[in-house]
Amino acid sequence: MKHIPLNLLTLYADLVQNVTADTLDRATISRRHVGGQRRLYADIRRGDSREQIYLGTVGDAEAERKAELYKRGSADAKIRRKTVAILKSAGIGAPDIATGQVIEALARGSLFDRGAVLIGTVAFQTFAPVVGAYLPVAAQMTQDADLAATRFAIPHLAQGTLVDVMLKNADETFAPRFSQTDKLPGRFQSAKTGLVVELLTTRGRSDDPVQVPSLGCAAIPLRYMEYLLEDPIEAVVLYGAGVRIKVPDPARYAVHKLIVHQVRNNPIKAQKDLLQARELIEVYRARDPAHLDDMIEDALRRGRTWAKLVRDGLKLVGR
Repeated sequence: MKHIPLNLLTLYADLVQNVTADTLDRATISRRHVGGQRRLYADIRRGDSREQIYLGTVGDAEAERKAELYKRGSADAKIRRKTVAILKSAGIGAPDIATGQVIEALARGSLFDRGAVLIGTVAFQTFAPVVGAYLPVAAQMTQDADLAATRFAIPHLAQGTLVDVMLKNADETFAPRFSQTDKLPGRFQSAKTGLVVELLTTRGRSDDPVQVPSLGCAAIPLRYMEYLLEDPIEAVVLYGAGVRIKVPDPARYAVHKLIVHQVRNNPIKAQKDLLQARELIEVYRARDPAHLDDMIEDALRRGRTWAKLVRDGLKLVGR
């Protein structure tokens, strides 16, 4: 295990503090003659899409104020992009461009502010500066991005832009993928990159997908998800000027991976589960064993099946 130097951890902590919901947009300000007037515009690029926002006429106090805010935001974004570049060059995990664009588009749609939690390997990529140690590259490779929301969070998620629209802002080739029984899609895939985005949730009385019509999608319920989604934390994805998201507690994530490794039908994903769990457990044993023990104890208290899966999982990683 290799610890991340304190100066890099401080840089990351500053980034988390400075990236907020209203720091996502950066723009180029332009002045144009239209109909005999000089008008101010903010030109914004988002993934594959561009947006032009009319601010008002040149010289108008309110229009100039808005333009100044965009300029200041662009200057701040430039500083954050430099910080992101430093952290990435130091070997701290980051998504590829396509995945970063998707996460940024979903953040712009306020999914994370309204209860969504990024899970899976893309979340694992964000854990290194959170736990203070480098994590293996082999455990960070992925071709999908899973979003999860507790059933409690679903109503809050039902007040936003369609997921399909958000994704197309990042990559216009994203399209829903239906199974024969789907009323609304639970997964979306890019024809350009092959990247898959799924919305998942906790199990209730039924295993049927939870329909979220105003988001144009369904959330697929999975076992053991309720444990993973308790008490998520804020993190920043190292893409662009940094993207604020919510991810599971890394120690809770590790214990969850010990469990799902044993019930996976996909041996490749199961092997990655075990690798991610082992690496995080080793870090926590060295840096914060009490917190890991709390997460283990939480899972053990959830019944005999849970306890057996946790104990068997710990044996698999030599604990």
